[in-house]
Amino acid sequence: MSTARASRIPVRAAGLSAALLLTASAFGCSGDPPVGSLKVPYIIGIGAADACATNGVSTIEMTLNPIGEDIEDLTSHSQTVSCEAGEVNFADVGVGTYEIVVAGKASDGVTVVDNLGPGKDVTAEVLEDQAITASEVVLGFTPATLGVYWELRKGNKQDMCPSSSFAQFEVRALTADQVTDLSDPVTFKCADATDDGGYHVVVDPGRKLDGSRFQTVYVQPRDATGAKLGEALIFCLTDPPGHGRRVDVDISCNEDTLSCESLLGDQYACALP
Repeated sequence: MSTARASRIPVRAAGLSAALLLTASAFGCSGDPPVGSLKVPYIIGIGAADACATNGVSTIEMTLNPIGEDIEDLTSHSQTVSCEAGEVNFADVGVGTYEIVVAGKASDGVTVVDNLGPGKDVTAEVLEDQAITASEVVLGFTPATLGVYWELRKGNKQDMCPSSSFAQFEVRALTADQVTDLSDPVTFKCADATDDGGYHVVVDPGRKLDGSRFQTVYVQPRDATGAKLGEALIFCLTDPPGHGRRVDVDISCNEDTLSCESLLGDQYACALP
């Protein structure tokens, strides 16, 4: 008798434990946030079949950033795929609206194409338990970048901006014929902030500096009134740097002669047309 009761007690206890576990599991599942999936197709330019190889794009890096209200429970999602894939698939994405940010990179990591240009931004809404396909992301070419470094001398000694006649530097990025400006001309003050390498970087908010046409750099030193100091320095690139690439030029300006010269030797050497 006691043996029979003893054998039944563990069975009932086990059943009760299982029921409690199921109940706890059910409550746990009900607390999971709703998710869905998102497919994002992309093209480069007009979508030519060989666009990746032609433009030197190896990989596509895509990020979904949550936007709007009540997004504290949502996270960003990122993936990298081969450029030829043509689409990126995201699973288990929290329900909500996302901004899609895309960068197409060359094998050396330089961003050659992206969707940060005017009119190229894309958003998508992820719905619960649904597979959504976003609007096609059209990738445009990234602009080239131009940096100018100058050192100031007085005789054989270093000079400083406050005491130098070289108060301003007009910088232009042009085509090979030295006629067409590819970005808005910029005039730097001598003491303007530089990047970590000491270069004054031309700001190009319109993203107009086309790296496939950029072949000339023009630098005209000026005094505080805007008057020219010496001849302009002209740098000629043998070939365009390409989309997303950077060109840096270095000059030295001497207070004694009120003139400047290239620090690059024969690199980028050319004459006025």
